[in-house]
Amino acid sequence: MQGELIIHGATEHNLKDINVVIPKGKFVVITGVSGSGKSTLVFDVLYKEAQRRYLNTLSSSVRKEFPPFAKPKVKAISGLSPALALKQQQGLFSSRSTVGTLTEIYDFLRVLYAKIGIPHCPQCGKPLSVHTIPEIVQEILSLPKGERIILLAPLPPSDKKEWWKDYLKDGFIKVKVNGRIYDLTEEEPPAIPHNPEVIIDRLIVKPGIETRLRDSVELALKLSGGKLKVELPEKETLFFSLKAICPQCGFNFPPISPTLFSFNSPLGACHLCQGLGKTGKQVCPACAGKRLRPEALAVKIAGEDISSLAGLSITEMFAFFDTIVLTSRQKKIAEPIWQEMKSKAGNLQKMGLGYLTLNQSISELATGEYRRLLLAMCINSSLSDVIFILDEPTTGLHPKEVEQLITCLRALKDLGNTVIVVEHDLQVILSADYVIEIGPGSEEKGGRITFTGTPLMLKESDTITGQYLSGKKRIYQRKKLALTNSYLVIERAAVNNLKDITVKIPLNRFTCVCGVSGSGKSSLIIGVLYQYLKQHLYGKKKTTIGIDSIKGIEKVKHVVLVDARPITRGHRSNPATYTGIFNYIRQLFAKLPEARARGYTPDRFSLNVKGGRCESCQGEGVIKIEMPFLPDVYLTCEACQGKRFNEDTLEIKFKGKNIADVLDMTAIEAYEFFRHIPQLKRQLGTLVEVGLGYLHLGQPVSTLSGGEVQRLKLAKELSRKNARHTIYILDEPTMGLHLEDINHLLLLLDRLIARGHTVIVIEHHPEIIKAADYIIELGPEGGQKGGYLLRSEWA
Repeated sequence: MQGELIIHGATEHNLKDINVVIPKGKFVVITGVSGSGKSTLVFDVLYKEAQRRYLNTLSSSVRKEFPPFAKPKVKAISGLSPALALKQQQGLFSSRSTVGTLTEIYDFLRVLYAKIGIPHCPQCGKPLSVHTIPEIVQEILSLPKGERIILLAPLPPSDKKEWWKDYLKDGFIKVKVNGRIYDLTEEEPPAIPHNPEVIIDRLIVKPGIETRLRDSVELALKLSGGKLKVELPEKETLFFSLKAICPQCGFNFPPISPTLFSFNSPLGACHLCQGLGKTGKQVCPACAGKRLRPEALAVKIAGEDISSLAGLSITEMFAFFDTIVLTSRQKKIAEPIWQEMKSKAGNLQKMGLGYLTLNQSISELATGEYRRLLLAMCINSSLSDVIFILDEPTTGLHPKEVEQLITCLRALKDLGNTVIVVEHDLQVILSADYVIEIGPGSEEKGGRITFTGTPLMLKESDTITGQYLSGKKRIYQRKKLALTNSYLVIERAAVNNLKDITVKIPLNRFTCVCGVSGSGKSSLIIGVLYQYLKQHLYGKKKTTIGIDSIKGIEKVKHVVLVDARPITRGHRSNPATYTGIFNYIRQLFAKLPEARARGYTPDRFSLNVKGGRCESCQGEGVIKIEMPFLPDVYLTCEACQGKRFNEDTLEIKFKGKNIADVLDMTAIEAYEFFRHIPQLKRQLGTLVEVGLGYLHLGQPVSTLSGGEVQRLKLAKELSRKNARHTIYILDEPTMGLHLEDINHLLLLLDRLIARGHTVIVIEHHPEIIKAADYIIELGPEGGQKGGYLLRSEWA
């Protein structure tokens, strides 16, 4: 890919009529402080225009089915190729979505089992073979020369007393019932036989019997409905079938197809748990958590069912296939399927994800694991001449995993694509071909191009990022606190991949828990510590956690988890409603003279209650349009023009501003506007302190990045006047933060510790690890190779 992507006159959101040239076919990083306009340029201008142009390529009859797609606020964009975006939000997945289904490796595994898997009887465990007539004839002819054989046709059950007469009329004179042979011309067999068989032929294996043998085999299969027995003197009887039928108990195996191995299909899913593996919160007793019906689990390759293989790590699964012995026929069938699986899994292993299992739920993945999984899938797609847009792909990655990420980003570029990354990580910035910095500040103080050029040129510049790269600016160096004898002690944690470890965590100190992705950090701190404290502090329903005990919890009064999980998908939830600020604003508006004269209560100014809100959009300000094969589109509500309230409600004003005007303010603007109201000033001040002063009070939380969500949750907790001895658990709080913003974060954490609280941070960022009082490291790898305590010491 050659040429340039030129953006001219972009004024979306806080962008200041910017012009920028992005080289195509390159690895480009766009950086800047939070709220500077990076995501606005990349997603709200560049990606949105790419979507709009795609829709315009459709026929007019198809376009009529879609709503008008608004053009972003930009004068012109030239050189724009098709674009794909990997945004920061992980989204919400059902438990049916797994690593195997998302990457499609499990789909190929299902095909492999359908083609070369050996069915076994689910009742007695006996292997079931399916043969063709030529295969049956050939196998009989391969018996030792001179071997005497008897060909029998197993008969279907009959309730006729003289059942044998029909066969006698057709010329069959001998039958076998209950192990005894009857000559129908001389004696009658039992009236109600058990597994009767007609003797078709007696042969001696020797050259020249091929034609007679084939005719007899065909006759037996026709008479029995596809089954044949071959008796050999003093040897095990051979059983052949055109269908998978158990010779011992008669179980008729269903047709084997890839769908039989799908837990998302009624043909393959366990009848009790419907393919979920659980009934309520318990492992399904019918399938033991394997999700599939018994027949699917009875199909095996080298003795293993498909669920057992999906439970191995990707690396272990491929090692298993490298060691098994297949017939030449099986090899020929399996080879193309196997190569596809290897191709898709290869990039997962390059991304350091070989420890994942195919049956692992996507919802259980760490953010960094999920992002690398999507990136590997993009490389597997082999697309070229595409613009790939990634939003902070280093989120959740250990420094050594960032190297793997950079390698894959370059591989994506080398396929002939343009890779545009919104990123703060210095390692990624220095590895880029080209860097664009937007700033210099956030919101109204941002929106300008402050630098374009190579990483070396950036290092020599005077921009904020350039100063950190050159060492002119440094991260705040917090003073390490003295050792303490006051600890929480987690004893013998063995949940998920944790290896029965005992860990000490000092109270009223700043502890950093680090390690590669999948090493067990979240399992230890969130899965064990947080869940245990919730149960014992708040009387939550007790469930099995996987530890002996935690000592020292009598010193803890509260526990707070601050993570990046989405708050809600709705458009009515916003920073003002989530933090509780909007409650005070609604009460303030309801107390105004005009509102009291009309009998308005605080509910009149609610987005969730009928009366004051716009009912056309139900207080959301937008109308959601579902788009086939594209992300949903939100159009401004024509009834209220996006103001969310009806005209009567908007007539009530405080200091010249109505309720919609207030929601349109940024946190900094609202802080100044309500500075004489102590409660509002305090809570709005907290939003500004955590670096979210640029957010609009009414901005839907569903549009926030993972880092912004986390800081919003932190602001909500900081605004509460919690008693001493609260444990704050922060899961990767540097997500989405520029080094300048990390300074503010460290100052906030110091404030919490100064108030007598304990801060535990799950983090990879070197500056956070460096700033901690105490360090806990898990590893050495991810998955089952992780879960060991590598170090637990004062920094």
